[in-house]
Amino acid sequence: MLKLAVLLHHKGLRITFINTEFVHECLLESGGPHNLDDSPGFRFETIPDGVPRSPEASGDTIRDLLMQSLETNFLGRFIELVTKLQDAPNII
Repeated sequence: MLKLAVLLHHKGLRITFINTEFVHECLLESGGPHNLDDSPGFRFETIPDGVPRSPEASGDTIRDLLMQSLETNFLGRFIELVTKLQDAPNII
């Protein structure tokens, strides 16, 4: 999805790329979003996911916690973010 967002941005669209906090942290660790740090019209937003960050947690445990959080908390937080984005001034 990030590659698609980058392509659309290069075609002139303003992009807000939305992730959960956990997924966004994974992107930051991989160095993925840094190629757009100075790109006007491209920004990242995160939605709190409630997944605890624990070095000893297994991939299955994290996946299960993330899915549970998305099922119970995502919709309300997503609506809050969309409302915030609608009220925010356009980025240029």
